[in-house]
Amino acid sequence: MTLTARRKLLLGTTCVLGLLVARVLLSLFLIQRGFRALSDDDYSRVVIAQAFAEHPSLDPSQTSWLPFPFWLYGTLMAGFGKSLAVARAVAFVIGLCSTLIIWLAARWMGLSRGASVFSGLIAMAVPYSAWLGLATTPDVYSAALLLLACSSLARQQPTIRTLGAVAVIVASLSRYEAWPVALLWALFTGLDAARLRRWHYALLALLVAMTPGLWMLHGHALHHDAFFFIKRASDYHRALGASMTEGFAPALGTPFRFVADAPELWGLALMVALARTQTTVRLWRQRWTRPVCGALSVMVFLSIGDWRGSTATHHAGRTLLADWYLLSVLIAAGFWAQVRVMTRLRRSLLLLAALTVVLVATFVVRPELSSRDAPQNRTEEAQIGLVAVAQVPRGEHLAIHTHDYGYFAVQAAFARTFDVEILDKHDPRRPSALLVPSGRWLPQVLKMCAIHWVVADRRFEQQLPKTATVRYRTANFLLAKVP
Repeated sequence: MTLTARRKLLLGTTCVLGLLVARVLLSLFLIQRGFRALSDDDYSRVVIAQAFAEHPSLDPSQTSWLPFPFWLYGTLMAGFGKSLAVARAVAFVIGLCSTLIIWLAARWMGLSRGASVFSGLIAMAVPYSAWLGLATTPDVYSAALLLLACSSLARQQPTIRTLGAVAVIVASLSRYEAWPVALLWALFTGLDAARLRRWHYALLALLVAMTPGLWMLHGHALHHDAFFFIKRASDYHRALGASMTEGFAPALGTPFRFVADAPELWGLALMVALARTQTTVRLWRQRWTRPVCGALSVMVFLSIGDWRGSTATHHAGRTLLADWYLLSVLIAAGFWAQVRVMTRLRRSLLLLAALTVVLVATFVVRPELSSRDAPQNRTEEAQIGLVAVAQVPRGEHLAIHTHDYGYFAVQAAFARTFDVEILDKHDPRRPSALLVPSGRWLPQVLKMCAIHWVVADRRFEQQLPKTATVRYRTANFLLAKVP
């Protein structure tokens, strides 16, 4: 290896390690601030992965959720244990890998090592990206893989295009907003196959286009409706009482969230756009057109979902993560091109202006525009679930009753999916049949189900028989043994 090659390897390694250290520090900061989960979906997905680890299946959720996240988490949990701690460790590592994927995508789009590191730093600082880097949902890695797939369209090397195909297939089996990118990716790669006479590109395009089709065939076979996932999302929206606005006004929700939930990015993007360096124009012509088309396809797809009432029911901004990642790459490219040709004084002024823009957008603009849902940590529910798994003997069942979806956190921490009976799942489409309309319904339900252990709200303590033993209490919940 030549001296120049060694220097390049050392520089690349330093960039990668720097990004990893930055992501680790950011994640530790969020953990220290108390972040544990973005929503109840985090825990619900862990429960499904725990079930997959014990009994693998092609469609672990048996709902509209795509299967790859459960294959991934369930397989790792089968090897390392089904505890909530293992799931969170997997999410932590996935967050690190996603940051490196963003760096690699920026390199494929023609950015220098420094600009690629800068793009990774910007991308991980987006609030939803910071949170989802610790969440047990597929959003962060799916968005990073979509960015990688879109950036592979800017290159003609067979290896890069093949990796792009793998990325978009995995993303398409994880999140629905990957589907329009998959179809666009297949279209561009099919055109390249005809233009360059690289017929293995045609095979890649076919495999990518087949992925959504196979899931729809699965839906037709299992649910008798190829678009069952749209119907389920719409039904859930209606059951929650969501109002269906007439006209095209709901379709504007996605573009508004794209700006309102990340105003820092748009402030920086405006600074870059005003500069208009020649380097930026050259990079646009060579590298950016196809990736931007992929990002726009996600926007259109989500806007149609808003219009039909089948978009995400909570934290809707997380579906835009891939687009924010691409915007981060474009901002980094523009800033880096400007900084390289500036004097030291102008460079300092530019950085000061950028910091001012970020602070104003974060503390002034965001509170006025954004309506993000707060994270659902469920620390108390997870705590009592950990106590329950230590006290409830194996083979005995645990009944769980909470006033909302917090039971998922108890169940995930309990980590014995098939030893649990949920007394009320709070599904607005299917009210629970176990609840007895009586002032003392809890003992009756436990007797009917032949269950001797229960986690419930403390307000039900008066309903427990005198022979019951409360083994553990938190501020809002109790664990009791009922003979």
